[in-house]
This record gives sequence, structure tokens and C-alpha cells, in this order.
Amino acid sequence: MTERDLRHRAAATVLLGDAAAAALVLLPLLRADGETRAALGPALALAFVALGTAAAVTSLALLVVPSLAAGGRRAVVPAMLAGSALGAGAVLIVPPVVDAVTGPGLLPSAALLTYVTAAAASLGVAQILALHRFARVGGHGCRRGGPGVADGRGG
Repeated sequence: MTERDLRHRAAATVLLGDAAAAALVLLPLLRADGETRAALGPALALAFVALGTAAAVTSLALLVVPSLAAGGRRAVVPAMLAGSALGAGAVLIVPPVVDAVTGPGLLPSAALLTYVTAAAASLGVAQILALHRFARVGGHGCRRGGPGVADGRGG
């Protein structure tokens, strides 16, 4: 498997994980009554902020440290620092920007948006670790080229 294939799999894993998190927020609202559906707008806004933040944190780490997709151990700390820096910036920048763009009233509170952004940034940093582990051991859970792989014992 080439490094390009690993990057594509890593990107697909990030998007799938983020989409699953957004679905967990949105699916209960689909079965709700009319009054509860009024909360769909704010829930969608929060879900898109969370999805965008988590994807941006993980994607930036992959762009800044391309060796992360190859599973290199030295790539983990720089990738996590880059992702954490973007996450911290998002916590400071996203709430005022979203409030200025959408206007007051769309989101329940600026504090809630700050917490959602922080949680999504944490999810993005966790995805960096998951991507590194996936690139390092592969989808089957055994290390590529490590001891015991050639003789079938795993690794």
C-alpha cells in the first residue's frame, strides 16, 4: 500500500467518524414533534461547527505532518501540536465569527458554541491518534513488517 493510499484511507476515516458524530446529534431530531423540530436549525449549526472543527484539526495535522499517514512515531507529537493549536484557535475564533455571521438567536448561547467547538477539537486530536494507529498497524490490527508478521504470529 502506498503512502497516497494511506492518506486516502485516513481522510475517509476522518470523514466517516465526523459524519457519524453529526448523525448522532441529528437523528433524534428527525423523529421529533413540530415544536422540537424548531431546534433543528440550532442543532444543524452546532453539528456543522463540530464537524468542521474536528475535520479541520485532523486534516491540518495530515497536511502539516505527511509522515503521520505512514505511521511514523516521530510524526505523532508534531501532528498533535498542530491539531491542538488549530483547535485552540478555533475555540477562540469560531464562536464570535458564527455569532457575527448568523446573528443572535440562531444558536442557544455563545458558551454552548464554545463548548461544542472545544469538544470537536478534542475529537480531532483523538482522531490524529487513531489515524496514526490505523496507519501503523493497518486495518487488521497487526503491524506491517514487524516481528512475527512473516511467520504468521502477528505483531
